[in-house]
Amino acid sequence: MKWMDRERSFWVIGGDLRQRALARLLREDGHTVHIAGLEGEGLEPEPLGPGLALAHCVILPLPVAVGESFVHTPLSAARLPLAQVLDCLRPGQLVCGGMISPAVAAEMTRRGLRWADYYAREECMVANAVPTAEGAVQLAMEHLPITIHGSRVLVLGFGPVGQALGVRLAALGANVTVCARRAEQRALAES
Repeated sequence: MKWMDRERSFWVIGGDLRQRALARLLREDGHTVHIAGLEGEGLEPEPLGPGLALAHCVILPLPVAVGESFVHTPLSAARLPLAQVLDCLRPGQLVCGGMISPAVAAEMTRRGLRWADYYAREECMVANAVPTAEGAVQLAMEHLPITIHGSRVLVLGFGPVGQALGVRLAALGANVTVCARRAEQRALAES
């Protein structure tokens, strides 16, 4: 029997529509799901407490924290101190989060938690680049007094987000220039 074939208990704490959809999908797969700092998907947020230590996995958002003090909770008015969340966990417990800062990683290690940064996975970074690039295009369209078509645009960096953004801006008719440190990134941008 595989690990995910058995019912598991998850806490999904904070986050945006991605975490809300994850909570729904886990519940549909028959797992017990608790949420905090997140609203919607038919689940009611629960207060942090001893039940958190019973979770097989605690899933934190992308990014995990705002200023390393509070869990990122854009879909909730709740302000959850990250230290309060970590205080509820037991050593050896699995915590997954995105863009875990070195300070937060060190604190989780100090507390004996097993942790994984899902944003460090290449496929997650690439998949996340598309909505990030689309969001940047949307913001540009909303705030620029000119159209993107015919405008001159400088893209700083040509990682997954820069690549996704450059293609979209060029497709909208922008004159795109890319600034990248590595020669292979510059060659890719030129191609």
